[in-house]
Amino acid sequence: MLIGLRRRFVPLRVRLPLLVVVLLAACTTGVIVVSYRAVRLSTASAAMNQLRSAADHIAGAFVPSLRNSIADARAVGQRPAIARWLATGANAGAATAALDSSHHVNANTAARIERRGGGQIAMGDGPLVDAARSAWSGTGVSPFFTYHDSVAFAVRVPLLVAGDTVGRIVVAQVMRDTAAQGSLIGGLIGRDATFLIGNADGSVWTNMATRVPAPVSSATLARLLAPNRRPGGAGDTLAAAELIPGSPWVVWIGQPTTIALAAATSLMWRLAALALLVILAGGVVAWMILRQFTKPIDDLAQAAEQLARGEYQPRAVRTGGDEVGRLTASFHEMAGQISQHQQELEDQVNERTVALEKALFDLQLAQEENVKRERLAVLGQLAGGVGHELRNPLGVMTNAVFVLESVLTDPNQIVRDYLGILRGQIGLSEKIISDLLDFARTKPAARMPTTAEAIVRAQLARMDPPKNVAIDLDVPASLPPVHVDPVQIGQVVFNLVMNGVQAMTESGGTLRCSARHDGNGSVRLDVTDSGPGIPPDVAARIFEPLFTTKVKGLGLGLTVSRMLAENNGGYLTFESTVGAGTTFTLTLPVAA
Repeated sequence: MLIGLRRRFVPLRVRLPLLVVVLLAACTTGVIVVSYRAVRLSTASAAMNQLRSAADHIAGAFVPSLRNSIADARAVGQRPAIARWLATGANAGAATAALDSSHHVNANTAARIERRGGGQIAMGDGPLVDAARSAWSGTGVSPFFTYHDSVAFAVRVPLLVAGDTVGRIVVAQVMRDTAAQGSLIGGLIGRDATFLIGNADGSVWTNMATRVPAPVSSATLARLLAPNRRPGGAGDTLAAAELIPGSPWVVWIGQPTTIALAAATSLMWRLAALALLVILAGGVVAWMILRQFTKPIDDLAQAAEQLARGEYQPRAVRTGGDEVGRLTASFHEMAGQISQHQQELEDQVNERTVALEKALFDLQLAQEENVKRERLAVLGQLAGGVGHELRNPLGVMTNAVFVLESVLTDPNQIVRDYLGILRGQIGLSEKIISDLLDFARTKPAARMPTTAEAIVRAQLARMDPPKNVAIDLDVPASLPPVHVDPVQIGQVVFNLVMNGVQAMTESGGTLRCSARHDGNGSVRLDVTDSGPGIPPDVAARIFEPLFTTKVKGLGLGLTVSRMLAENNGGYLTFESTVGAGTTFTLTLPVAA
């Protein structure tokens, strides 16, 4: 009862310090969670404000450049040769030369001027201008569009002469030489931040060197550009976006959340380490204080448990003048009295137990012997009658098979197979009858000197083992002859070999027959298979009559084999390991 209570309840020396540790852990965890949330929110807000400010400054920095691009395009149309061609349509070659000499274009720029009355002049990559016209038909700065593997944009403005619109100019530029500018901007906003520029509808994005995938979806971009936007993120990234005035472009700056909130995460881990130290220190201090109160009670409880287990000399516990000391002294006195009475009771019980066990053992032996005799008597009567009655029809069947094989000169394969099946089943039936008769009436052994090699080879010659079973024979001819009945011992060897082959029929393996002289007047013949082995529960009954684990057979083979071995002055034993195989050892006397 006390042991059961101890298993169900945790002792005070553990529960009280554990309670202190749990309370400290709960308090510190609450402080850490609240602090981390506050710092995380503040850090995220500061990071978003910083990103938004950077996006606003960068977007503003693009405005003068775009204005200059528009102004430069208009200035090209004011050149005298170009203005003359726009007004009269004459001398297009001079206008084209003036356009080519413009310092406002470069290798990545193409331009085209279209005259209101018809005609056009161009410089640079004409398909680039065509791509710009296909992607956009407005005035001012165009959205970004894809040109081959690059990103490009265009500026389209009307050209005026004396206040009259006489044409328009389209200047398209591929963003190939702006990678240094993108790197410079990335360095200004921080190495961990990402700077991209793209269309406000989210269709095309670039890092000012190549095209890149859209950093966010169109819905997320609209949320970042909304007037009432609040600090937030886009997936695992804190991001801010700003429209570039005077253009359909938007600046996007993102920073990984883990980096933006690194300060909050670092604070959380520092607080966690400090909390762990506080919890450990609090647990140790609580254990040291409470141990002074719980140790005497625990010692007395352990002594009572020893007494409950029958240990009537419990270990000494602390005594003194207080209540615990008085309780300890009374406990020891009670334990002594219980020990004396228990010893007397145990002596009486031991005497009665010994007498009862002897009577039960004798009764069990008598019952087992009677059952064994009855079974053997019935089996002997059955074997004698059934054996003689069945051998006659089996003989007739054998003769019939012989006659059929003699008469049929050229039988087909099916007939030969069925004749073989009949012959095999007749042989199996004759073996069962022989086991029954050998078990019922064991004939006296006609013992004579013979060699173990001759016995083993004769029995192996009777066998036709499966192809997946190999036979390994190691029976030296130099062994001294044994004094046995060759027929009876041959039957024993045949039974052992057949059992080994049947154990390996499915998995295959090696059957080893070996013999040696043990130097004590006996020859030991081992038959070893590499089959699955014999389970312990089966091994205990393996020599019992009528016990078998096979589908076919009566379970008399090993019983008869042991009787025949003993009838010839030898004995039969076995060793088996589950999964490794079985070895049967037949020990035979050496001839004088």
